[in-house]
Amino acid sequence: MLLLFFVVATWMPAAHASVFAGFEIGREFSFLGKFCFTWDANYSHVVGEITAHIRTPDDGVKLAIYDDEDAFWAFISTDPSCDCTCKLADEHTKAVFDVPRASDASQTFSLNYTIREHLRPRFWYVALAKCVPGGDSYVPTLQSLTPANFQHYYFTAWYSIHMVQAVTRSEVPVFQEGLTTVYTVSGVLSGLLVLIQLQSKLRLTQESFHPIVQLLTGLVVLTFLTNSSLGLHFYAFELNGIGAPLPLCLARIFQVINRVGMLLLAMLIAKGWTINAIALHGRTWLTTVMLTYSVLYLSLAVWYLGYVDPASTLYMYDSVPGLAICSLQIIVYAWFVQHLVATRAKEDDIAKRSFFLQVKSHPEGVLSKTFGG
Repeated sequence: MLLLFFVVATWMPAAHASVFAGFEIGREFSFLGKFCFTWDANYSHVVGEITAHIRTPDDGVKLAIYDDEDAFWAFISTDPSCDCTCKLADEHTKAVFDVPRASDASQTFSLNYTIREHLRPRFWYVALAKCVPGGDSYVPTLQSLTPANFQHYYFTAWYSIHMVQAVTRSEVPVFQEGLTTVYTVSGVLSGLLVLIQLQSKLRLTQESFHPIVQLLTGLVVLTFLTNSSLGLHFYAFELNGIGAPLPLCLARIFQVINRVGMLLLAMLIAKGWTINAIALHGRTWLTTVMLTYSVLYLSLAVWYLGYVDPASTLYMYDSVPGLAICSLQIIVYAWFVQHLVATRAKEDDIAKRSFFLQVKSHPEGVLSKTFGG
């Protein structure tokens, strides 16, 4: 199961980027990319730029631009009665451009579209469309999908879309600005914690680390690796508009392992394992929770990879697997508090009772490390 999760997580695409390029085979309407631009309250400056290069061998292809206002992308992407012609109507688009047919590889349609916004940051969307009579009702079959029908109902295009903030020339969407600094600082701080833990380990000549401390040290190392990988990804994002996919995937894997590990650590502390009890009771419960948590995160990765609409701005924890993870976290937290109180009541040592009280008095640490995004 863990190997399967690694495979899925490694192939998870970046949710947000500023550069979109490739070859598209579409029918009627195809989403290409989205970006969240900033805003200017005075409406005096251009806040964003969309640069597009399109080459298509087909006639009738159009490039459409939308924002996230209710009458625009939010309407055409949710109303089932809105057909291809409706999607390109003036009342639902910010702009529509004809993409001329290219007779050779040197002919490319180029566009530089500027954006002004004075209310709030908005998502803007770019799509290609080719509306033909009867296109919405055409059902392709092996017999009917002839070269003539394919050329009539479908379109192909090579495209390159680049979206940037106009003032700062930043490749980063508004809601991700500053994350490079956040993860860099977090990486430095967690790296210092790793060094402190390793220094303490080297000072021990006859005794070994307590098992709980060993687990905590491993989780601190994972936190350092996560923050460092995310810092590298967002630094690359600022440079190329895409980021670093491998560090991002590794960071997501480290995050999941870290959260599951923190959950295990919290449950072991609540049971008093190696603190006031040698035997670990309730292993079935612990194993069940760990496996359930891992399966839910795997389901979240599968949902994100295979089922989420690329144009969607839905937060991943608003999905069914995400809500299940939230619900399980609340249940485990209630169990954690109940057993921590019971374990403390059995303890006579003042130092250990104080330790359990400190853990109980700072529940936000448990919640943030096992559940925080």
